[in-house]
Formats: sequence, C-alpha cells, structure tokens
Amino acid sequence: MTIYDYKTGRPPLAKHVDELFAPQLALEAAIAEGGGFVELGKRTVVDLRYIEASGRHQGGVDREAAQSPPGDLAERALANLGRLIERFADPGTPYEVKRRPGTAFACLYRYDEYEHLARIQEWLTQEPEEEPR
Repeated sequence: MTIYDYKTGRPPLAKHVDELFAPQLALEAAIAEGGGFVELGKRTVVDLRYIEASGRHQGGVDREAAQSPPGDLAERALANLGRLIERFADPGTPYEVKRRPGTAFACLYRYDEYEHLARIQEWLTQEPEEEPR
C-alpha cells in the first residue's frame, strides 16, 4: 500500500519526515499497519509519497516523502506517540508552549491559532514588578 499526501504548499523535506519532525505520514502508516482503517484491514505500507498540487506544475509533482522504510517510520512514530500519551496522562504534566528551534520552522509560527490560549503576549508585556492577574 502507498499513502499519498497532497500538499498545496511545500511538502516537508525527506529529512524532516525521517527525523519525525513531520510525523503525519508515519502515523498514518502506523494506523494502516495496525488495521485502524477498518474497511481496509491491516495493510503493509511500502511507500509514503507527497504530491505537490500547488497549481504551478502540470498535474502536480510526486515525490518520495522519506528515505527511511515506512514500516520503520511507523514503528518509531507509534513509540513516540505512546511516550507522549504516557507523559501527558500524568495530571502533573503542564501543557507548555514550546516552539521547535531552528530557522526552518520560523515560518510555521507566524500565526498560531492557539497562542492566545497560552497568553504569551500578555506575559511578555508584563512589567517585572507587576502582579499577575
């Protein structure tokens, strides 16, 4: 089975998929291999691909999403997800806003639909001697 992801913008770099900075396709592979798409049953994923459908190319550009085998990516993504679930299942774990470091991710954070919930801008403008509200 091949899993395709159509992107109207630039797809993630293969390196980012391999390192699970862009885990979407790896998690979809884990779902497919685990039988999570019930009507399809368990499927072995042999390829993960992006189709860049931006309108700039005739019919879009099709490319491999990663260098690593899909099964390996699926296994690692599922293990990472399990660790995250375990961590955040603990009521003492705070849900902190953490940005990914590096200039490659800077454009992702121009707009954050959840930023207002973290109240970061409010805290950044608070004077040191000012009491929190």
